[in-house]
Amino acid sequence: MRGWRPSGGMLGDNSLVPVYNERSRLRPAISWGEGHRCRRIQATSRYNLMEATSMDRHTANRLRKRRGVALRGILITGGLLVTLPLIGWLILPRLSLSSEESGPMLATVTRGPFVHDITERGELESASNVDITCQVKSRSGGVAIIDVVPEGTMIDPEHCVPENAIIPLEAILQVEQWREENGFRIVGLPTPSGLPPAESIDTDGSRTTLTLAASEASGPSGGTSAAEATGSQSPGPAGSDGRASGGQSAGGGKVADSNGEGQRDTGPSAPSVKGPPVLTFEDIKDKMILVKLNSKELEDQLIQQKIVCENSKAAVEQAKSTYDTALIAMKEYLEGKYQEEWQDLQRQLVEAQESHSRAKEYLSYSQILYSKGFISDNELAANRFDVTKTQLAVEMINTRIKVLEQYTKEKILGQLRADIATAKAKLAAVEQSYELDLKQLRDIEEQIVNCTIFARRPGQVVYANLRGRYGREEIVIEPGTTIRERQAILRLPDPRRMQVNAKINEAKVALIEPGMRASIRLEASPDELLYGEVIDVGDYPAPT
Repeated sequence: MRGWRPSGGMLGDNSLVPVYNERSRLRPAISWGEGHRCRRIQATSRYNLMEATSMDRHTANRLRKRRGVALRGILITGGLLVTLPLIGWLILPRLSLSSEESGPMLATVTRGPFVHDITERGELESASNVDITCQVKSRSGGVAIIDVVPEGTMIDPEHCVPENAIIPLEAILQVEQWREENGFRIVGLPTPSGLPPAESIDTDGSRTTLTLAASEASGPSGGTSAAEATGSQSPGPAGSDGRASGGQSAGGGKVADSNGEGQRDTGPSAPSVKGPPVLTFEDIKDKMILVKLNSKELEDQLIQQKIVCENSKAAVEQAKSTYDTALIAMKEYLEGKYQEEWQDLQRQLVEAQESHSRAKEYLSYSQILYSKGFISDNELAANRFDVTKTQLAVEMINTRIKVLEQYTKEKILGQLRADIATAKAKLAAVEQSYELDLKQLRDIEEQIVNCTIFARRPGQVVYANLRGRYGREEIVIEPGTTIRERQAILRLPDPRRMQVNAKINEAKVALIEPGMRASIRLEASPDELLYGEVIDVGDYPAPT
């Protein structure tokens, strides 16, 4: 098939010449070019030929623009490569010249003390606290706080119960019922608010900044400021070191040394008495209750345990009756049934012996009569049979007496002794079980008593909140918080013996020794500077 192509010797003219398309015999092929680039398209009419010509011009313009952009980029890059080294060559000599002209910094060497100050944050606390702990025995999830007196509440001596006094459960239940009927708060004093007139404690002032003189070449350490910081060793309003707890059925009456050195008597020596006093409702109704713990579950256990104790008591009575019956059966046999059987056999023996004696007399008389012919042979034989019969009866009764004394008596006594031993063992078992049930009942009552903690020491109440990592509080004392056994709930600090508990970085703790001077600044009083001394450095790092 014929086609068209540009005429002339070069491929840029617009004249067309026919060409032959080998691949397609249906459509004419048109080829044109610009310079040394050619392009071949399929065209079906002259309109397609005009469209192809305009597209070739657009492509040529776009190629010219690309060549211009590339040329400008090359020129800019070359200029930078030449300019930057020239600028660096001009500036560097001036910088080196200014360094040489300035020279090293010089100072005069002198001899004097070197003080290394270490500044850390700490907690202001009392060195002597009376800890009021939870004495409710540990259970699966602990025990929850129902109500607690506000922090900062002042406890006066007249609001406290004696430390060694025992408070019965009945008295506590009467106090709770009396307060509920009168609309009083369960904790605190028997008033609608439960609060005595007291000043609020500034808990924000417990944060301090401790500055320690860790090392110094010369100069005194301690002095008058250290003495003022340590203070007097006499007990404050909260008493000496101690730990107030629930005690044995006393609602928080056991006091132990906070250093773990055991219990001690803090009161004056008194003459020997029979035991600790047992308080009544009238003795405790006007006293201050510090903490009320949840005792609902314990009260349910108390009811169930009372039922168990009643069943155990019935079992004890039944076992006692069985044991007493066994003892009576033994006495009954020895003094009753055995004597009755033995006497009956003795009676039968006497009767048999009497019959045998008469039978022998009849036989002798019959033999005389038989010799004279007054009786027959049969009558004589009958008399002889009666003698033999009575003789056998006597022997049989003697045998029965022997069996009774040697066998029957021992057999029955052995059975009765076994019954007595069994009844005694069962009685001992049920009595021990009853004692255990009663002990558990008393233990539950004691736990219920420990759920109501009375004030036993004067002082100011501070919550025993526990701080975790990064100063965050892990346990916050408030209603609803679950408390475990022996965990501190409240503290009664001694304001006369205060200390700062600071955590020093492990890299700096080796520079601190007991006796070094320390300056303390409270966040509550930032303008006032206190002085003290280091009294203890921990041997091991604090847990994080």
